[in-house]
Amino acid sequence: MTTNTFLDAVLGDLFAPPKKTRKQDPGYGRLYRWCKKNNITYTRDQTYWDFNHSGIGTIGANDGGHDYETVLEVAQERLATGNPHWPFNQEEYIPAMTTNTSYDNTSHRAWNVQGGIYTTDDSGATYNHFIIAQNTAEWGPNNEPAFTVLGHYSSEELPPAAENALHADRFAEWLQEEAVALAEKQNLVPADTILCVVCDAFGSSTLFGGQE
Repeated sequence: MTTNTFLDAVLGDLFAPPKKTRKQDPGYGRLYRWCKKNNITYTRDQTYWDFNHSGIGTIGANDGGHDYETVLEVAQERLATGNPHWPFNQEEYIPAMTTNTSYDNTSHRAWNVQGGIYTTDDSGATYNHFIIAQNTAEWGPNNEPAFTVLGHYSSEELPPAAENALHADRFAEWLQEEAVALAEKQNLVPADTILCVVCDAFGSSTLFGGQE
């Protein structure tokens, strides 16, 4: 090593620009401080925020909670109004789960059919993701598309790799990568395949196959 290269190595480390640190969402700090001040805790499950306070309950995207900032606004509004279902009023929320009356928000709907009832589940307690492959080269006898379920993942029992991705805020990316891996395992031809990542909590992703 020459004198010049030695000095370059030493001085380069000494005067190297500082590594950039990931900036924290300011909304996270506001929500954290507000919860700590009011002795409230919450757990987050992807797009759902479950609070331990009965006056707040669960906040999801359908309630207007899209990030830390908006979740805080909904939580504060629910406590201020005394309505744990805000932005829905009590009169709308309860009948919506027992009648076939529809409301603007798709999370609170029900249908009476053949002596039974179908209701939407907005609790956020459990959600499922399905990886579905559509074969665009094959069609059914009535010209319907052919679908194959490649994978199913329940929030109650995720594989370790999915759990790690979820905690790192990379769950959506992990599902897409898993879809490609499962398609490759099944020897599906990309030019004849569309991969769909579907969630029963209104989250989905479609990967279109093609030729390079």
